[in-house]
Amino acid sequence: MAVGLSAGTTTWALAKELVDGPPITVVTNSVRIADLFHHAATTGPARYSSTVILIGGQRTPSDALVGPIATSALKQLHLDLLFLGVHGMDSVAGFTTPNLLEAETDRAFVAAARKTVVLADHTKWGCWASVPLPRWKTWTRSSAIPAWGPKHSASCRTGWAGFGSPQPRDSQPRDSRRTA
Repeated sequence: MAVGLSAGTTTWALAKELVDGPPITVVTNSVRIADLFHHAATTGPARYSSTVILIGGQRTPSDALVGPIATSALKQLHLDLLFLGVHGMDSVAGFTTPNLLEAETDRAFVAAARKTVVLADHTKWGCWASVPLPRWKTWTRSSAIPAWGPKHSASCRTGWAGFGSPQPRDSQPRDSRRTA
């Protein structure tokens, strides 16, 4: 199984759980996640080690590899499942990131994946960043995330949120409790 893990603290937390699981092929733009799987392969039983593909690109201060080299590499790959971290999520803005090159790389990850799971917790809700990512048709939220939260939040950190397939950009999320 080919699993994509974008860079970020939440995807890194998931990677720490996956590293002890069955062997998978991990495709990532995170130096930190690649190091985690590499270390597990060198210290654990070799027959259980996962294959890691570090896609390359321009390194950001957060150790993410982004930009044209990263997107070009992703165009050559197919992922069964992608775990995507985001900077913010909002009922109006959708999922967002503050970095243009990271957004480009995230879109390439989504295009390469059959299924995408966005990882973000309640601290991301209501947080807007400057660059929008694809919208999703379906998503599941924890009870800590309001169905229609505040437009902007003072604190933006890391966590878990939704899954599904991207929907057209002009589509807006619907809330059955709202009236037209």
